[in-house]
Amino acid sequence: MAYTLKIERNGEEQIPLEEWLDAVEATEGIRPCAGEQHTARNPLSGATMSMPVRPGDVEIHDPSTDQWRFCVRWDGGTPSFNARVVERALDGDLSDPVWQALHSVANKLSANIVGEEGEKYGEDGQMIR
Repeated sequence: MAYTLKIERNGEEQIPLEEWLDAVEATEGIRPCAGEQHTARNPLSGATMSMPVRPGDVEIHDPSTDQWRFCVRWDGGTPSFNARVVERALDGDLSDPVWQALHSVANKLSANIVGEEGEKYGEDGQMIR
């Protein structure tokens, strides 16, 4: 099962969509999703799945492949993503462009990257309380 991380402000304050998009557009390597569908291929079965793009969904540039990759799902004031997309950073590799972009956006919003159990992750990818 996937572990979800979110970009959240302290307390119950949600992030307005317009403010989220402004922070995304002001950050290098991240942008609102292009197109109308997210399509992913299961590497084991080869099956493809698609879902509609929602306003606020974003993709991050992967310089190793020079491709944009869907990473963050907007869910009514709470941007969320699978912890796998920042696995390198959580293992100590702070050169991870996905981590750099997401942490930069969180900083611009005076928000934190938070796990399902309420733990916060600092700029160094390490858990803080």
